[in-house]
Amino acid sequence: MHQNVFIKAITAGLYVGIAGIIYLSVSNPVLGAVLFSFALVTIVVKNLYLYTGKIGYILPYEKGYLKMMGIALAGNIVGTVGTGLLYRLIGFQHVLINAENIFSTKIEKGFFQIFVLAIFCGFLMYVAVDSYKRVQDSIARILIIIFAVVIFILAGFEHSIANLFYMGVSGIFTWDAIVLIIGALLGNAVGGISLNLVETVIAKEKLTKKED
Repeated sequence: MHQNVFIKAITAGLYVGIAGIIYLSVSNPVLGAVLFSFALVTIVVKNLYLYTGKIGYILPYEKGYLKMMGIALAGNIVGTVGTGLLYRLIGFQHVLINAENIFSTKIEKGFFQIFVLAIFCGFLMYVAVDSYKRVQDSIARILIIIFAVVIFILAGFEHSIANLFYMGVSGIFTWDAIVLIIGALLGNAVGGISLNLVETVIAKEKLTKKED
């Protein structure tokens, strides 16, 4: 079970890394954002394990879920950072320069700003993944995923797993970079968990009214 989660998490990280390379390779930010959505669409369709897509469901707590999230995060780190480092060995120079510029700018934001921006990204990732589970129309749920990704990128929200890829491909492994990653991980968790809890409360209220 855990081995399967780890492999699926590495694969999810690989897809995020590939999407990141695509995003860094194009000059049009809107086109890059749309192409980046390839990662999340593929991950949810294949039922892979991505931290930002799973963390929102950690409450109410189920036995083993926290451990599963730790394994998933470890796999995501291996997949994204590994993809970034591998591409750094053979990649196009303009892509590497773009990665260094983007990641350096992110680091300059500081912990609190990263944390808040990551909360917003957590909202969107929860909406994307949860909509894929609940929306019946196949076209609509794919469009929701694409728009969620495009919005978080163009708005400058922080996605922790994407940031891990940028860290790997830029080669910037500093304390400030680690602080950025931690802030994004925490913010994504707060965003996803809080929105899930709100929707859970609303659903319970609707159920109570029906019973009355």
